[in-house]
Amino acid sequence: MPQPQRIPEPPRKEAPVTPDQSGLSLGGPPPSALPLPRVKGSPPPAAPARPSLREQIDSLGSGVLADAGASAKQTVNLDNREDRFVEYLARLKRRIQRGWTYPEEALEHGVGGELLLVFTLNKAGTLTNIRLVQSSGFPVLDEEALRAVKVAAPFDPLPPQMGEDPWNIRAFFHYNHPRHSRRN
Repeated sequence: MPQPQRIPEPPRKEAPVTPDQSGLSLGGPPPSALPLPRVKGSPPPAAPARPSLREQIDSLGSGVLADAGASAKQTVNLDNREDRFVEYLARLKRRIQRGWTYPEEALEHGVGGELLLVFTLNKAGTLTNIRLVQSSGFPVLDEEALRAVKVAAPFDPLPPQMGEDPWNIRAFFHYNHPRHSRRN
């Protein structure tokens, strides 16, 4: 009998990662977090407000706001869908997600939130800088996101299409407290 012939599947692009049952989702910052373009003739944007005392105290509790190292000149959002970035960023995201968990303390107290990290990778994929740009307001959540990126490093080398220079990666971490399901 002749063997059935297998038809190779065409390569698939990674689908965006959606929130799962764990209450965690990771991507680029939401559109509301991105600065809006200025309209010609409009007044210049106001200086950023000084962080509240609570924000200052919370940021002290996270232990790490930045590692020694310089930022890169170019930045890309973790969920960027441009062809030259999509495969690399999808692998990067999966690697971070494998080690990222919802802190038990936060789960017990029903704590959730969103935070923005920017981390820098050199051509070899080495993490050279990490910075908490926007805190969740809860040090336990901030610390876990920082830890997840650090544990995932080093990453794969940057692909040739990203060039020779380091890149900043903007990553938005969302902790959505999972709802407790009823037992029958």
